[in-house]
Amino acid sequence: MSAGSVTIVLDRLAFEPGETLRGSYKLATPELTRLKEVEITVGWHTEGKGRKARCVEHREVREAGEGGAVEGKFSAVLPPTPLSYDGVLIKVRWAVRVRASFSDAGQLRSEKVFQLGHVAPVD
Repeated sequence: MSAGSVTIVLDRLAFEPGETLRGSYKLATPELTRLKEVEITVGWHTEGKGRKARCVEHREVREAGEGGAVEGKFSAVLPPTPLSYDGVLIKVRWAVRVRASFSDAGQLRSEKVFQLGHVAPVD
């Protein structure tokens, strides 16, 4: 694990299907000279009982020499399903993940959870 942090900021934390998620990220590390790439993914995963599921709906990779590798903006159009869900037995979580990879095989990671759709909470 490399020393430092990744900060993710989203324009908001609740979205409707088909809307565009917009955000930015910033790396803070003394090891910027060894940075290889930054990967940004938007996707969902399940938590709870049963088989776990995971899907990446949007992915982009920025090489170290490209503009926006150390800090940058991203956007992704969100799909119609699955909606966020917070049930008793299963939960569906949406998140933006940013992973910075370094030449020494070290990594920095961060995740920002958001909601897709307006689903009533389950009691």
